[in-house]
Amino acid sequence: MPSQEDSQPPQDPPLHCHVIVSTMNPAAGRGRRMAKGKNRAQCPFSVVTVSTKRKRKRDTRETEQELLQRSPFQPKGRFLTHDTMDLAYIVEPHKRWSDMTRYNSFVLNSVKYYNEDFVYVATDRAIAQHKTSDGGSEHHGLLQLSDCWVAKILEIRARDQHHVYARICWMYSPNDLPSKALDNNKLVSGRQAYHGQNELIASNHMDIIEAVSVVMRAQVRQWVESDDEAVQDSLYWRQAFDCRTSELSTVDLTCYCKMPANPDKILIGCSNPSCDQWLHYECLLHACLMSVYEQLGTDKPHKTELASKGQTVVNPQPDVQANIAAKEADTTKPAAGEKESEKPYSKLECTNGLTSQPAGTPDIATEVMEVAHDKLNQSEHITESGRKERGNGAPYAGLFDAKLRLDRNHAVWEVADLRQNIPCGDREWELDVKCLVCGSTIT
Repeated sequence: MPSQEDSQPPQDPPLHCHVIVSTMNPAAGRGRRMAKGKNRAQCPFSVVTVSTKRKRKRDTRETEQELLQRSPFQPKGRFLTHDTMDLAYIVEPHKRWSDMTRYNSFVLNSVKYYNEDFVYVATDRAIAQHKTSDGGSEHHGLLQLSDCWVAKILEIRARDQHHVYARICWMYSPNDLPSKALDNNKLVSGRQAYHGQNELIASNHMDIIEAVSVVMRAQVRQWVESDDEAVQDSLYWRQAFDCRTSELSTVDLTCYCKMPANPDKILIGCSNPSCDQWLHYECLLHACLMSVYEQLGTDKPHKTELASKGQTVVNPQPDVQANIAAKEADTTKPAAGEKESEKPYSKLECTNGLTSQPAGTPDIATEVMEVAHDKLNQSEHITESGRKERGNGAPYAGLFDAKLRLDRNHAVWEVADLRQNIPCGDREWELDVKCLVCGSTIT
């Protein structure tokens, strides 16, 4: 079994390093790129992962060199293979590494860095670009954070003030996830639709870097998805990557579509206490526009005769507006000689934007919501921007649009009719927001 990593007690005071990397503007750049060591400043040490399931018998000397890194990350989700991210490893060359003194901290550019700190790490490519940059350039002397990686310091060792090293674990960018990573029994590659702009992925992938490649301290915190009040305005992580199996830890699923939430996008909470489900704005919008399309199609106008019975008309057509009072005074009974089944479309009542049927017929609102739900389950793919595309699942595109308005006590859709070939009917009207899970009106 691997031994615990306490062979030497860390020492103080901190070690001071020579400065070769300048500090940067903390606000420079928003995107971060992390990788497995490509373009990283050269270091004479390397970390080798030790499999605990190796069949061959290891000699005593090899066993003594093995160390166990207790993972500093405890993701809320689970892995399919291992319960934890704890990792057995060997540092090579072992003797040179173990002969160096351990330290609690080091100082670089007048900044003190400790074990357990998150830091930005410059790549050798970034350092080379920095050294060859034009001295007259506005950004001369500054490295861009977008050219750096993010890591967590696990251990500091040094031979002298000119040779200071840190063992770190990398924080991955979703963009740099390896191909065929396993995400909840599904093979994925790179950024997924639920990954936020400032989201990182914790890992147990370790490396050893020279301390002088540290650029500045990074602020990274764990985001627990149940804490819906948390505002992700800085770097954060919620998911972890196990480099042994290329597995991603699971994340919470939400909404009718049972997909994770992207913290950069809007979630709408159902106001029904017995439901209390969070719903994707995109899914609600799709269901709303599908209901409108299923009712009106490509050529039926939206009428306002009985808007007072549950629907608000924002901008009716002028010819319709001029006759609202007269039409509201009219009854829905058929004219002389007209059969009930022959009533024109304009005589049908509208409730919450959906045409009501005579007694004994199926509820169109229920049918339309079911159709919208079925459309949500159609096959889809994710574009590079993270947006869902449903192929033929959006027949309303270019015909109708809707915007969500959140009042103090009510949420409504402001629907717009974009069709140009409709001679009469409303151009804008309002609809209630319906929960996709329980069907109740969201207030």
